[in-house]
Amino acid sequence: MGTGGGQARVVPEADINLHFTGDAHAVTSAHNLLAATADATVYYGTVPGLEASGLEWRRVTNMEDRALRRITTGLGGTLSDPRRATGFDIDAASEIMAVLALAAGYDDLRDRLSRLVAGYTSDGTPVTASDLKVVGAMMALLKDALKPNLVHTMEGQPALVHTGPFANIAHGTSSVVADRLAMACGDIVVTEAGFGADLSLEKFIHIKSRSSGVSPSAAVVVVTVRALKRHGGVDAERPTRRNEDALRRGAGNMEHAIALVKLFGLPAVVAINQFPEDTGDELDFVKRAARDSFDLLTEPAYVHVHGASIADVVMPPETLQNLVSGERSSPVGYQEREEVKFPGLQLNGSPAEPDGVARQVHFYVARFEQFPARVGIGLRGHAGASEH
Repeated sequence: MGTGGGQARVVPEADINLHFTGDAHAVTSAHNLLAATADATVYYGTVPGLEASGLEWRRVTNMEDRALRRITTGLGGTLSDPRRATGFDIDAASEIMAVLALAAGYDDLRDRLSRLVAGYTSDGTPVTASDLKVVGAMMALLKDALKPNLVHTMEGQPALVHTGPFANIAHGTSSVVADRLAMACGDIVVTEAGFGADLSLEKFIHIKSRSSGVSPSAAVVVVTVRALKRHGGVDAERPTRRNEDALRRGAGNMEHAIALVKLFGLPAVVAINQFPEDTGDELDFVKRAARDSFDLLTEPAYVHVHGASIADVVMPPETLQNLVSGERSSPVGYQEREEVKFPGLQLNGSPAEPDGVARQVHFYVARFEQFPARVGIGLRGHAGASEH
């Protein structure tokens, strides 16, 4: 995981970037325990109708090893059965990492673990971790992993670093437990969602907020001149060179992020993270582009924070806090977009529309028959949308 940059980076960096408190290892152990138990269940035939071809639960590892993505297990003879095609994912892609981040406490974690689907019997019945009687052992492995980890920034501000589900396959946010702990200890809590607003903000609202019942009061959209130029097509090796055309093209990315914030009825603060090579003209252009993205009901605010040294701050960081505090107290029409429902596979209020995020929703036909079974055990999740 990254630890940030400048005075905002969290420490101890080496510990955080390596083994830290062992949360990821606990997730890996619990995940692979379920995989091993599922294989053993097929071997001994203790769940009628569950065969190797019906197992879907892959294994995970903390090391990204391309050779393990697709493998065949059970090649050592009958004692090593069942033989099946499977593979390893990275631990951040584990479904257990995702449920750990959404769990409100130990009881909720147990319920979520019990519903994990390891495979399907020959008649299509889902086989869960509860059916395999492995939830208690998984809870034992995760008992400390549910506790948030307290670190601090280079300037001494407290920060909670906890869980890390991938945003491209899960929801990409820190844990509900960490957010609630922070809210109990401070007046203002800033929580980060991974990747761009068209992924992170959407999933934060649709998944984390809906699951936890805690809604955001405002959104801070962080931009940099160099990133906007990269969005505009500037080569990765030359992001600091002046290029007005690329900056103009890349500003559309920021404008889209602001539009998404407005879509949810949230007030927004645009924070420009300033670097030494940024020129006054470039910064003025970004300000104008951001201002033009707001309507008269929501006036943007700006703060320039140097990326390397607190001594070069144009506005003190406290200003950003005050701006967010002001937006937080503003009357807003916060709204969650209509939840996707798919009984009979009829979408109602798809997140694929409006605003050009996606125009079509694609389903894998081979998975259609699993929808009723998954809904039947409480997996009323969202349909996936792909940009098309």
